[in-house]
Amino acid sequence: GGGGPPLLGRGGREPAGKRTGVKLFDDVDHVFWCGDLNYRLTCPRSLIEAKLFGWERKPPAEVDYESILRHDQLRDVMRKGEAFLGLEEAKIAFPPTYKFDKGRSPPPAGRRRRRRRRRRNPTSPFYSPADLPYDTSAKRRTPSYTDRILYKPGGRGSGVSCLCYDWVRAEGPSDHRPVVASFRVEDAGEGGETGEEITK
Repeated sequence: GGGGPPLLGRGGREPAGKRTGVKLFDDVDHVFWCGDLNYRLTCPRSLIEAKLFGWERKPPAEVDYESILRHDQLRDVMRKGEAFLGLEEAKIAFPPTYKFDKGRSPPPAGRRRRRRRRRRNPTSPFYSPADLPYDTSAKRRTPSYTDRILYKPGGRGSGVSCLCYDWVRAEGPSDHRPVVASFRVEDAGEGGETGEEITK
């Protein structure tokens, strides 16, 4: 996570015979790094709530996610070259995927739960606390983007482009929501360029 030692970054000395993270990535054409990286947002929870369903709220497609991501630990260490050198991340245009109350799932974006619908306005264009049931325990943890998908942009006559990067509104026992990405990989082999789409 954010408090651990640099991972595949420039900092620190490596044991004899070990490769640096940069050279490790140079030895392969494609890298997709997916998982719970555990980096957090360092801003107050109130700022995130204001952007998503508070006084600064906007429809989901118009939320200013970049103003939230300015406080993201992963972006900060990648920008400083302290971790994940040579990797990139597609644009994030979805709400933080951690920490939700376990067992509660948000309805599709722009729709309220049935018990909250009104006859004159059956749908809402905004997120609400019911749509995004973040931690309501005594700790009230700050929502964060802990689950991420990073990738190597390409090289050696190949290219990688991200076609979609989104979260999944899935119900389950976890306090995380899954993230998914779809990529197009261009490989220039002996037979010329070929394209392949993959999903992570």
